[in-house]
Amino acid sequence: FSLGGGVMISKKLRNIIKKNSFNIYLEVDINILSKRLLTSNTRPLIKNHNINKKLIEIFNDRKTFYRQADLIIKNEKKLSETLNELKKKFKIYD
Repeated sequence: FSLGGGVMISKKLRNIIKKNSFNIYLEVDINILSKRLLTSNTRPLIKNHNINKKLIEIFNDRKTFYRQADLIIKNEKKLSETLNELKKKFKIYD
């Protein structure tokens, strides 16, 4: 299942994730993420803010935790390309 990036702020939740799962960080360039979220109304942390500036601030607060993931995948391409990269990492062949 998928968790929001904010979950990594909690040490308790980070420990639960580390102990009970495999943590994948889907890394996206801030400019690409900003474009993806430009029309979002469901992200309270960026609502009524300069999206790019707020994303940089959030990332800087959390990057130490994100970088502790078991696997980091660049997620800047099409969904199908990201899925193919994950399949390669886990040696899943169609």
